[in-house]
Amino acid sequence: MNTSNPNIRRYAGDIPQLLAYDSANDELMVIDKSAKQVKRITVNDFITNFLSGTLNSAAAVSVGTAQMDLVTGDDVQAAIDRIDELLVGANREYIRLDIGDETTPLTTGTNKFTFRMPHLFTLESVRASVTTAPTDADLIIDINEAGVSVLGDKLSIDAGEKTSQSATTPATITDPNIADDGEITIDIDQVGSTIAGAGLKITLIGSKSLV
Repeated sequence: MNTSNPNIRRYAGDIPQLLAYDSANDELMVIDKSAKQVKRITVNDFITNFLSGTLNSAAAVSVGTAQMDLVTGDDVQAAIDRIDELLVGANREYIRLDIGDETTPLTTGTNKFTFRMPHLFTLESVRASVTTAPTDADLIIDINEAGVSVLGDKLSIDAGEKTSQSATTPATITDPNIADDGEITIDIDQVGSTIAGAGLKITLIGSKSLV
């Protein structure tokens, strides 16, 4: 059973309570230890009660012992995978950084923007856009934590474009785990050679870690 995901680790103690996942109805079978019953509960209700710390008091419908034969290791893993999917979605965050104003030409340099991450964060993807496109050279951006790049291939906007979504070489993330209070800095490694580009915005996309 895979419990390596940080979103899973927080409720690892409750994993033995999960019996099966009914994908057709998006419901779980769980053991209510206090009531000594097997219960059926929707995944959304499970998430809501888990996040509020009231898992054991979740409203659920008791099911008969005849359904206990549905229990297998694969069922439990399917339940964990589904819970993790919703937990990640529930904790999805988009952090937008505005680098300069809308009209001033961008310039190269380090520490163009600095902030501290307010919590543990798992970085999943990054995007950039500009109001004025760079010309005759790509705009290249680096993102660092504690002075060390978290990217392999840097974030870039191709010459003549306004978004990184159309970049010839998409950005890759080599260190997705951002520490609580980690110092994040933005460097501009290259700007357009004729028109530098202006109005740079960067979006960090990921999830707030639960541990």
